[in-house]
Amino acid sequence: MGAAATASFTLQKAEAEAEAEAEAEAEAEAEEAATDAKPTGKTSRYLREIDRRDILSRIEQGEKQSALAKEYQVSRAAICNLNKHRDEVLSRKDGNPLAKHPKKPRPKSLKAKYGRSNWSMAPKETEAQDQSGLFEIKSRAAALLLTTLRKKQATVSEFRRSSDRLMRLVMEEALAYVPVKTIEIFLTNQVKSDGVTLEHPPCAISMEPAGCPMLDLFRQMEPDQPTGYVSFGDIPVSPGDSRTLDVQVKVYDARLPPSLNYHNVFLVDHVVTSAELVGAVVRRLQERGAVEAMISLVALMATAEAVEKLHATFPTLKLVVAQVDHGAEELAAASTTGFEDVAEMQSEVTTTDMVLDRLEQVYHGYMPASAY
Repeated sequence: MGAAATASFTLQKAEAEAEAEAEAEAEAEAEEAATDAKPTGKTSRYLREIDRRDILSRIEQGEKQSALAKEYQVSRAAICNLNKHRDEVLSRKDGNPLAKHPKKPRPKSLKAKYGRSNWSMAPKETEAQDQSGLFEIKSRAAALLLTTLRKKQATVSEFRRSSDRLMRLVMEEALAYVPVKTIEIFLTNQVKSDGVTLEHPPCAISMEPAGCPMLDLFRQMEPDQPTGYVSFGDIPVSPGDSRTLDVQVKVYDARLPPSLNYHNVFLVDHVVTSAELVGAVVRRLQERGAVEAMISLVALMATAEAVEKLHATFPTLKLVVAQVDHGAEELAAASTTGFEDVAEMQSEVTTTDMVLDRLEQVYHGYMPASAY
């Protein structure tokens, strides 16, 4: 009996060890499966409403779904599913054409790394950007050029050279301020590298009826892109509230596309002082299909009052300027402190007026109304 009991105990022990070993193997397999199931760090690619509509339009024109899937970096099945629900997509009225679903729209970061070149695109530390979409260039180059423009002793040739250089600087920054996407380029026939390009083609529209140097500059920089300009009808003067002005705007668009919904629209002007005029132009462009978030107002200077009003009316409008003029606000604050401060601030405001007059003189041949 003792031998039988010993044998039975040994058998039970062996079975228990085998069962424990099997459980350990099962746990190991479960851990391995869980490890394999972990996300790889890749993010989902959600198309924007404007991209969906563009894809459906191009499919209707005969483009291959496989080519569109590769261009937009989504699967062929996603394109097929989008085309299957085309009626639902085209009938949907989305307030924000840049919105993504099911994710909530988020502002794009300006900082991104690109492929093998390990490029990093981020705003310089010397440049300022705030929540209102204002991008005020704070580089040393801009400060040097602005100093020449404001200097009373600057000759006409010095003023012209500095303003030309500042316009190019501002326009380059504006073109780089809109969203970009990664592309692959060939350095040689065999060597490839990564680069970036604009997500949407640009077009420029001048606030001046003719002879706008910033529009001419855009044509030099982007000769194949469409341009246009606006003209204003009689502007009624309201002594009460200037926001009630009914401004008639006409867009001359010989080179503009029928719809602006797929373009980054750059609205260019020397100086922005009237939010009402800019607002009238923006609304007219929206009637032509322009998307507010894809419109950039580009100027050398803008008054703080105009910037504030524009942000309140068009919260997603971008503003790219070399300088925001706070002269009116500072003059109002100085009026409560003493006569000497007011006189000094009036001198500063006159300096800003001088810059505006000299721009008109240099580029349009108008003589300034006041002698400085």
